[in-house]
Amino acid sequence: MIQLYSASFISTAGEVTEDAPITDLLRTPVRTLSPVRTPRSYKGQLHLGGKYLFETTGQHVLFESRLEQDALRFLDYQRTVVQVAAQPLMLKFSYGRKNYVHYPDFLVERQGQRRLLMNVRTAVYTRTAQAVRAFGAAQALANALGWDYETWSEPENALNLNLRFLGGFRFRPHRFAELAPRLMNACGFSVRLDDLCHAIQPEALVRPVLFHLLWTGQLNADLTRPLSNATLLTHPAA
Repeated sequence: MIQLYSASFISTAGEVTEDAPITDLLRTPVRTLSPVRTPRSYKGQLHLGGKYLFETTGQHVLFESRLEQDALRFLDYQRTVVQVAAQPLMLKFSYGRKNYVHYPDFLVERQGQRRLLMNVRTAVYTRTAQAVRAFGAAQALANALGWDYETWSEPENALNLNLRFLGGFRFRPHRFAELAPRLMNACGFSVRLDDLCHAIQPEALVRPVLFHLLWTGQLNADLTRPLSNATLLTHPAA
């Protein structure tokens, strides 16, 4: 049985709150939370860390692996994110008469939805005893505070690769204001990607605009299949 003890967190102003009641998190805005743990870099490490720049919020968010980067990209694509805190807190809990600490990966503020507490790990790791214990504590914390909880693992491959590609066009490209309405008007009930690009010139400038429209959902496509020139595009209003 899991018993939650306390939470520790750090504000963006550098103020440290240690061993506070978990309910204190309800009064703490996500935007004020700084990472409680800084990822370490070392020779020979297999994971790739960095910062992801959100298109929807303009916020840089720390990630420790490509899988975490993918998770942040999916959040950005959903377009409901208001703020994300990486490594937002340290949770103290007991399990089987032993005391433990856990550092959840992300806490997400969303428009019109409950806060989302996230851990990001491979599907293989989620089946380990350590993961079951730590993620169970994170789930218990979310339940106690009325948040949502998710353990995010490897997504469907085609969708993930498509979003990695479209994420490169998540910011408005050159001549967007001019070309976007023309693309939207030319996209009828269903049209091939290459036909739409050929219909509007110059194609070298059209494609970045088209891919941005797919990223933002202003044009639709089946992204669970590999994106190609033969991909069928539709207008959301069609």
